[in-house]
Amino acid sequence: MERAGRHRPLDSSRSGRATSRRLDKAQWPRVSVNHPARTLGIKRVDYAKERPAEPNNTAARATLWRALHVDLHAADLRPAMSAHYRLWFGPAAAFLLSIGILAIGQAIPDYSHVRQTVSELGEIGSPGRIAFSALLLLVAAFLAIFADGAARALRRMGHSSLPAYLIGAMAISTAGVGIFPFPDPLHNVFGMSELVGYQAPLVAAVAATKDRSTKGIAVFSVSMYAVVLLAIAMNMSVLDRHGDIWIRVQPFYGIVQRALFTAWFLWCAGYGVLLMNARRRDDHSLM
Repeated sequence: MERAGRHRPLDSSRSGRATSRRLDKAQWPRVSVNHPARTLGIKRVDYAKERPAEPNNTAARATLWRALHVDLHAADLRPAMSAHYRLWFGPAAAFLLSIGILAIGQAIPDYSHVRQTVSELGEIGSPGRIAFSALLLLVAAFLAIFADGAARALRRMGHSSLPAYLIGAMAISTAGVGIFPFPDPLHNVFGMSELVGYQAPLVAAVAATKDRSTKGIAVFSVSMYAVVLLAIAMNMSVLDRHGDIWIRVQPFYGIVQRALFTAWFLWCAGYGVLLMNARRRDDHSLM
């Protein structure tokens, strides 16, 4: 016989399930009047000290949402700003190469920018060899940074990043030309490999035609690619030293070679500026 007033023992399985269920609910972070901790007779936990209380009025909620929106927008723009600054390395590379070639040429006695090639500035035995190698390595580094910024910008706009990879290929070729001075056989190997990078304007034009907002990039790139092709054809005349074209080009071959470099690096500078403008319009449209 059980004494009156004494509770019957609960079934162990049912009690275990009930307690487990209540303990699970007791771990919820939200504090309410019907908190399971009170049901179990456990001391109430002050969760307000663990995290700030949520605003309970419309004005406070609106302020919190605006602050959160601004923080998320700023975090989203950080990589965009990084790519924006990297795009400046395209124009910087073009400016650095132009100034460097002129300066080194002035330091070498009897050097002619009209008749002699750029490689002769840093050939073996030249007084400008070290300066020329350092110049090309620095230009290659600028092109690599510019290629990274272009890749980020193109991906953000939903375009193919293939033009950036071709710019990166030009950076590798430029570095190789600087490391291996003329007449090292590898100098000409890396020089010929520049033909891969020279296709960047064409690929950039094709990638830009898919979007009306980048039509200016397509027109500019196609125009500059035509100039690059013409300059390549003129430079290839050196392969036939008995041909009529080479006979006419030889007295001012230095200018012909520089025309090719100028055309490509002018495209590089303009492409960087146009990408920055396109990115700026794209960012404003998202705000």
